[in-house]
This record gives sequence, C-alpha cells and structure tokens, in this order.
Amino acid sequence: MSDYGSNARFICPNCQAVNVVWLSVPEPDYTAEKMSDMDSEGEDEVTCTSCGETFMGSAQDLCLIVR
Repeated sequence: MSDYGSNARFICPNCQAVNVVWLSVPEPDYTAEKMSDMDSEGEDEVTCTSCGETFMGSAQDLCLIVR
C-alpha cells in the first residue's frame, strides 16, 4: 500500500489565517468496476499554524473540508 497525500490549504475558522498542511488522503479503490466508484474518503486532524487550534477535516477526492 502506497502513502497518498497532498498539500491542503484551508482558512482557519477561529483566526482566519490561511494554512497549508500536508494531509494524508485515502488510497483510491482500484478494485472498483467503474472510475466513478474509485472514490474514497477519510478523516484527519488539521492544526492551524497561527493560533494552534485543531480541527477535524474530511479528505474526499483530494478536497479538505474543515469542521
């Protein structure tokens, strides 16, 4: 299994600082019969480099959603 990841950019909901973080992303499902079924998702914590607040983020097709 390979390590997959991407630089993700988000605006901190707490202090509005722009952050760039390395985010592990799930490996695509190579056993899927159709390309549209290869989608995968996962969750990871992201921490603001300015204020130090930690948030849960969802990685979906290389998109980061900060909650």
